[in-house]
Amino acid sequence: MSYAMGAFVAGVMLAESSFRHELEANVEPFRGLFLGLFFLAVGASLSLESVAANWLTILIAVPAVLAIKAVAIFLILRAFRNDHATSVRAAMSLPQAGEFGFVLFASAVSVGLLNTELSAILVAVITLTMALSPLCDRLVSVLAPAAAKDEIDEDYSDAGGAALVIGFGRFGQVVTQVLRRAGIGVTILDADAERVREAEQFGNRIHFGDGTRREVLRAAGAEGARLILVCVDDRATAHNIVRLCGNKFSQAKLLVRAFDRTDAIELIHAGVADPVRETFDSGLRMGRLALAAQGIEGEEADAVVDDVRRRDEKRLALQVEEIAGTDVGTLEAMKKIKPEPVGPAG
Repeated sequence: MSYAMGAFVAGVMLAESSFRHELEANVEPFRGLFLGLFFLAVGASLSLESVAANWLTILIAVPAVLAIKAVAIFLILRAFRNDHATSVRAAMSLPQAGEFGFVLFASAVSVGLLNTELSAILVAVITLTMALSPLCDRLVSVLAPAAAKDEIDEDYSDAGGAALVIGFGRFGQVVTQVLRRAGIGVTILDADAERVREAEQFGNRIHFGDGTRREVLRAAGAEGARLILVCVDDRATAHNIVRLCGNKFSQAKLLVRAFDRTDAIELIHAGVADPVRETFDSGLRMGRLALAAQGIEGEEADAVVDDVRRRDEKRLALQVEEIAGTDVGTLEAMKKIKPEPVGPAG
């Protein structure tokens, strides 16, 4: 077999072996160069005279190949019980002929299975299908239009609690229980219509609305709230709400759920004094239970947990100071603050 076919077969055989990572590391520096040479060789081997003489055939073959492959992919996915939208997206993403066809046709010509003219026509068809495949993505919205977002006609006449909770997911539900148990009036806002309906089945009054819109927050009582709690589970949405509340509803104290440490630092720079990392306190609690399981309880266990908390808060403050004025998302500035090794106390 040809070198190209042999390399392909060898790659398939080694793809799931223990050598695959070593092979990837060795090939990576040369991959771009080899790909460039491969396509350059394919283009140089193409006979423009054959393409010009058979342009009508190519013009008919290109949409035919795209359509046949797209329909085949769609039917296969539907046969395996994928939904219509997923099947359409896959079919419109993969209608082009594969570049390995270049290798197959070159091998076929070398052994006499195809003549040069037919090979040139097929190579031209593959090339054009690959060039046109991005345009097929635009058909997805036509063939599988996105479902209309579920909406609820909301009445905010009973809104206006001392605390406004935005987001009633697993995090917001726990926070709301604490506030209600203390007798604090709570207005809850959530943009998920299904979640609002589910909550109503359990006797919870949830107002439907988008917390990133000023008029929705105003209708939900944000102007009179003493406390606004942002408990949404989407980082970008949380930051949008923080900016809006800081500009329009600054009278309320703002408490915000942070996705992780990086998110907490970004929120601090956005003006949130004390963001709540969603997993930090639960991690400390599990560590406290682990100490109890090992026979370390009482004041000794509390001292260990408190020491870990103080160390983390100190490190967080250093990172906030170091990253001031830089792009937090790059994490480069965060790496300058080396974590302090945690060992036995004393």
